[in-house]
Amino acid sequence: MKKLNFETHKAGGWEFYHSVQGMSSEPEMDMVSDRVGIMGLPEVFFGFNNFIIVNKKHNILLSFNAVDSLSYSGFEKRKQFLTEEAA
Repeated sequence: MKKLNFETHKAGGWEFYHSVQGMSSEPEMDMVSDRVGIMGLPEVFFGFNNFIIVNKKHNILLSFNAVDSLSYSGFEKRKQFLTEEAA
């Protein structure tokens, strides 16, 4: 597993964290493809980058990453996720 290094920026009570990793290798692409369950990944994929937005005063944390974004981009996967959450 890769260690993520984050760069931090602050503005107006908000904190922004982002990691900058290189392009995913072929074995990493295979692993991600198995996990996300969609047909074909983009040719260029930076799968281990993350973007996090935090506002401690308002108790807000938003986290975005490429693998989860792709995981829920297909209708069947999204439907499965929503069905599991409702049960």
